[in-house]
Amino acid sequence: MATLNGTPTDQFVKARRKPEGFSFRAEDLRNIRLLIDRSFKPDDMVPASAMAQVRFSYDEEHQVLDVQAPDAFIASFSVGLDTGRQSFDPADIKPLNGLMLGYGIYGTADRGNVSVSASLEADLMTRAGTFVTTGTVASTNSSGGRNAVRYDSYWRYIDPRSVRSYTVGDFSSNAQSWTSAVRLGGLQIASAFEQRADIVTNALPQFGGSAALPSTVDLYVNQQRIYSGQVPSGPFDLKELPYTANGNVRMVVTDTNGRQVAVTKPFYYTQGLLKKGLFTYSFDVGAPRLDFGTRSFVYDSILAASGVAKYGLGNDLTVELAGEYTSDGLGMAGLGAVASLGGIGAVRGSISGSRYSGHSGLQYGARIEGAVGGVRFFAGTQRTSGEYFDLGRVSAIRSTRRHEYGPGLQPGERDSVIANSVLSRINDQAGVSFQPWFDKTSISLSYNRIVSSLNRFEAMNFSLTRGLGSRISIYANGSLDLNNRRNYGLYLTFSIRPGQRAYATADYGNSGGAHSWGIQYSSTGSGRQGEVNWGAAYRGGQSGPSSESAFLNYQAPQAFVQARVDESGGAWRGQLDLEGSILAAGGGLFPAPRVMNSFVVVANAGPHVDVLQGGVRVARTDSNGRALLPNVIPYQPTHVYLDPVALPDGWEVSETDQVAVAAFKQGAMVDFGARMAHGATISLVGADGKPMEPGYVAQLEGGERATIGYDGLVYLRGLTARNRLTVDLGVSGTCAATFAYDVNKIADQMIGPVSCR
Repeated sequence: MATLNGTPTDQFVKARRKPEGFSFRAEDLRNIRLLIDRSFKPDDMVPASAMAQVRFSYDEEHQVLDVQAPDAFIASFSVGLDTGRQSFDPADIKPLNGLMLGYGIYGTADRGNVSVSASLEADLMTRAGTFVTTGTVASTNSSGGRNAVRYDSYWRYIDPRSVRSYTVGDFSSNAQSWTSAVRLGGLQIASAFEQRADIVTNALPQFGGSAALPSTVDLYVNQQRIYSGQVPSGPFDLKELPYTANGNVRMVVTDTNGRQVAVTKPFYYTQGLLKKGLFTYSFDVGAPRLDFGTRSFVYDSILAASGVAKYGLGNDLTVELAGEYTSDGLGMAGLGAVASLGGIGAVRGSISGSRYSGHSGLQYGARIEGAVGGVRFFAGTQRTSGEYFDLGRVSAIRSTRRHEYGPGLQPGERDSVIANSVLSRINDQAGVSFQPWFDKTSISLSYNRIVSSLNRFEAMNFSLTRGLGSRISIYANGSLDLNNRRNYGLYLTFSIRPGQRAYATADYGNSGGAHSWGIQYSSTGSGRQGEVNWGAAYRGGQSGPSSESAFLNYQAPQAFVQARVDESGGAWRGQLDLEGSILAAGGGLFPAPRVMNSFVVVANAGPHVDVLQGGVRVARTDSNGRALLPNVIPYQPTHVYLDPVALPDGWEVSETDQVAVAAFKQGAMVDFGARMAHGATISLVGADGKPMEPGYVAQLEGGERATIGYDGLVYLRGLTARNRLTVDLGVSGTCAATFAYDVNKIADQMIGPVSCR
């Protein structure tokens, strides 16, 4: 057994003693956290002389090897915090083949006219990926003169091992915060971190230290303790710190003698700041989509390509790259960066250049944001010089040419199209939010300026939020157009929660001198099956007639249903909505609420049994023992429980807790193997007609064994209509008995007396 700096390691070390000294197996030294040169293979013997600053002493009487080493020669002890994110083996993912139709049906009756529209999504799920198509159907020609419009159709496969997605069909290109996205029909290869909720990509606070003695580590975020655990002596670091908002993170180390060391660091959560060494990317190529939402199969005649990438050079610096190309002459390339400012803020910057149709230009921007002493702030600008183009602007130009000017353009018309598509040359933003020391009112102020060659917009905005106890709050916000002082808005909202499931608001607004007001009362819920919610509202004002509305919705096990009625100026309008899914998977057909990103099919769980997901009852099995959990997090282990109390008489399961991992836009199955026990208590008597004595073992032919109890009673399961059992009587030999069993009777039966001869 080995100790490190006096602390037991519970590890054995293989040693070899020679005249020149000890040598030790390399892997054993690594197991007690010593840093050993990588050139040593696991079974190589490392001489003690190779580690000059590490001292080894062997207590032969107690068979203990004591190792004394400086922190520089000890690997940090990693403390895994319980963040709620659970790791999984990609081999655990066993996708279900299935077909899902998601629908939203919306019926409207307005002044005697009735119209019906529907949004549809069809998913074909296979082990080779998911085929998806979406669109709308309407009873009236509301979409560009067409009753049916296709939106997107694509195949996507996500490889969980490489965290990579492959998409063929329609998609939106991925973009940096300083580039634009467009819809393409083609091929996309990208990292799949957005679909992997179990992987944290952002750089989070990291804490480490060194303990002279075994110690307790407590971690606090804004005075709230989020972790407490043990560390051995030597260096340590905390891994996978849970997401935390801006504020102070404090670590307190208490050793076995009661001595404490505290370290406090400020932390500012920076969106887009990747962990060190993390690389994200996307490569998109295809034909730009035209008239999306109004026409189904219209694509541009050019080829477009874009690529973006991010890399975490360190936990405090991430670099960004972007490039775009079109076959009609666009070339764009850019570079950006996000850097942390010592835990109190972040700074961003980008620059990109482009050339298109004889025009060239630059786009550049910078932004700083942070939080100091409870005051949050931001300020930034993005500007262009020359004629800067990106995929978004090129797509807008080509769409305008097609609709307004036709296929042929004269030089003057071409210049007009380019001028009308110009991007803003100046986009400035600044803001601050804080809570004054003398009051709990939250105050936010912001400024925006957008300048292009065609127009100019400049505005100030403010908001105030004040809580009055735990149930009442006041919210006020306003805006002022600095170029037209008559264009202003002021809005005041008073809200109250009179109960756990009730919410009421009253509001007042003044927009350019026109007054408006309204009240609303509604119930709120958790979205659980069987829940009913309702609400009513009234709105009045100077600029038009007053209006009233009311709604009632019901979350049925099969769908979400909502009815709504509105009245304005004596005109009534009614609406009935139905949203849900029909899923065929895992050998069952499930009408269900809208299936979100992933689902789990529960099989063989017994008839009419409650199913719990994360401790919440979310479904009930049908008569075949099947149920659907329509909303689970992709690539996150989902715990599925059965309520054993709800199992019908005569049914049994081997376990009541299983774990499933579903891929993105796919499903997984858990099989509880519930079955009818078909059990009975048999009263056995011997050849003399007296109850058999306890202790003998009865063996059901083709089934289980059981020990006979008092009064000759034995309980056996797995019975059929005709059964035979034998009893080992020791030196007296064996006896056999036959008996019938009613397989149609659910409850346990009492059979006998049965003679064993």
